[in-house]
Amino acid sequence: MTVKLNITPVGNLKGVSMSGLLAEVLKVVNGSSLKYQVTSTGTILEGSWQQVFSLVERYQEVVKHRIGPVITHITIDDQIRKKELREDEAVVMEKKMERELRTCGYQPVHGEYCP
Repeated sequence: MTVKLNITPVGNLKGVSMSGLLAEVLKVVNGSSLKYQVTSTGTILEGSWQQVFSLVERYQEVVKHRIGPVITHITIDDQIRKKELREDEAVVMEKKMERELRTCGYQPVHGEYCP
């Protein structure tokens, strides 16, 4: 299952470093065994239902503890697939298009940032 998670703070953000908060949350994500990708609009997590939602709960608690109330937006893709993962799907599309796909942000699979 693939889940896109976006948590929007609705509490008082005065004096809150959003980059510091994101770094704190990503330590929790990085400490998990799940594959993930950070985008400009949220975090994509990949794993079983139990793994993903256990991490979503911890992610949300870190944010709520630091800044108070939040709104959590979750998009779930639970299509039954073979063992290929998100990055494998991108490779299939690249082969069909006969070119490399353009992506943005940090690519944890490759361990690098886009130019």
